[in-house]
Amino acid sequence: MLKGGYWGKILWVDLTDGKTSVETFDDAYARKYLSGVGLATKIISDKVTKHTNPLGPGNVLVFAVGLYQATDIAGSGRCSAEHIELGGTIPELGITAPSDRFNNNNKGFIGAICQDVAQINNSLDVCGGGSLTNITKILNYITGWDVTPQEVGQIGERIVCMQHLFNIKMGLIPEVENVMPERLTKPHKGGGAAGQVPDWRRILKEYWQAKGWNEHGIPTEAKVKELGLQDFAITLV
Repeated sequence: MLKGGYWGKILWVDLTDGKTSVETFDDAYARKYLSGVGLATKIISDKVTKHTNPLGPGNVLVFAVGLYQATDIAGSGRCSAEHIELGGTIPELGITAPSDRFNNNNKGFIGAICQDVAQINNSLDVCGGGSLTNITKILNYITGWDVTPQEVGQIGERIVCMQHLFNIKMGLIPEVENVMPERLTKPHKGGGAAGQVPDWRRILKEYWQAKGWNEHGIPTEAKVKELGLQDFAITLV
């Protein structure tokens, strides 16, 4: 057994021939992909291509529970940008002040950071989780690690980048598909958001920049290297 929370094993079950096998992983692997969504993203991306038949024997079904699953941590069992507009902050990752919901400034950056934190919560199987500092303290307590909130934030960023690379692998063209539906580009005539339309193209461009992706929404070579995803990116070829 690895440090707290991990057995260090992945059980493979071949439903075609009924055979099973066990794959082991080390502490470095656990730190890199965390658990839950992060681990599942890694496994699926290693095994599935855009030519894989969803109902065929080459597809995989992954059951990857989060590190907090079956604990008595409040909210365990599963951050959004909206909480920044309601007065929240994430100072550990650079969001030091709330944002007005109608102010387009910094929205792309806020969305990028909140998406990273959301994937941390998803991977740990916790609904919310308090501040990133508290999430990190609990993670270190369970695992025996000594990671910082910034390092945990990078784990979330890595998961988001892996998911995006996987979608590109499956045929996603960010410039074509990362667009707002027309109905959301027209202002409401009444209500609290009357006359307001988000500058989504500007926000999307800022989001890509905050993620370290190029002007076409593709993770740059430098960002892939920074996140330690060189081998992952090779599988996209």
